[in-house]
Amino acid sequence: MDAIEVLNRSGHGIVLVCQDKSNLLGTITDADIRKALANKKSFQANVVDVMHANPAVVRRNAPKHFILNEFVRTSLRALPEVDDDGCVVGCFFREDFTDIKVSADTLMIMAGGFGTRMGDLTQAKPKPLLEVRGKPMIQHIIEMAVAEKFDQIVISTHYLSHMIEEFCGDGTKFGASVSYIKEPKPLGTGGSFGLLKNISGPVVVTNSDIMSTSGYRQLLEFHNAHHAAATMAVREHDIQNPFGVVLNDGVHITGFEEKPTWKTNINAGIYVLESRLCRLLYRGEVITMPEVFERIRQAGERTLVYPLYEHWTDLGSEAEYDRYK
Repeated sequence: MDAIEVLNRSGHGIVLVCQDKSNLLGTITDADIRKALANKKSFQANVVDVMHANPAVVRRNAPKHFILNEFVRTSLRALPEVDDDGCVVGCFFREDFTDIKVSADTLMIMAGGFGTRMGDLTQAKPKPLLEVRGKPMIQHIIEMAVAEKFDQIVISTHYLSHMIEEFCGDGTKFGASVSYIKEPKPLGTGGSFGLLKNISGPVVVTNSDIMSTSGYRQLLEFHNAHHAAATMAVREHDIQNPFGVVLNDGVHITGFEEKPTWKTNINAGIYVLESRLCRLLYRGEVITMPEVFERIRQAGERTLVYPLYEHWTDLGSEAEYDRYK
């Protein structure tokens, strides 16, 4: 938890774990935190059990071209600078090396649903345009993406699509390029992904009713760092058993658990998928995103979870929307 607080406070994407204030023992990035949570590590775990013990570093007085090559080679956001004794003397950050080419990044917003769980609220207005704290849901998503330098935003629409297109336009007012995929019929949470054209590389995909303080950029970096084909953001959810549980081996009682809690991961509605995976979907196919992931997994591709620990809310129901707005 201390490392998470340092990450959030510094904004540099790295924590240096040192002995006696200067000798570098390891580094912790957001990806290391997510991996530890996926491996059921507690927020109270020691940083030594979470850190990367053999981090990439650069030696003091290393030439700029060498540092630039290290950023290209590792795709890291930060490289600690150490002296001959392994003591930290500085840190270089990727954004300071403007020679590094940054590819265009794409965010896809699934905004084609009818919003039937919202009751009368979506009779005359599509759910993505319902206001949350003074702005339509979809505006919150677009503004976060633009702030994190996503260049291309693709919005999948169906129900009352003209209203979404009128509000978002070509994205100029948000400082982004916005385009649309119009579903000929409702294609489920994953079907419109198969309609993507002229996109290369990974695509961040989000449902239009998900509000979270977890950034899309960190999710994308996690996906890239682990060489995944598809990554699904997940949220821990506890299930409380209201009864005492009897443990047994056959007819023999082996113990008791009083109202145990089971921890599960639920789909958080935010994903990264490599655009080349469109070929696994039939054009116009009705399919859910979990089914898309299963198809990807069955194809032998690498599918990962990305544990969320930040604030997250699914505004897909009228009750949840009323609590949050």
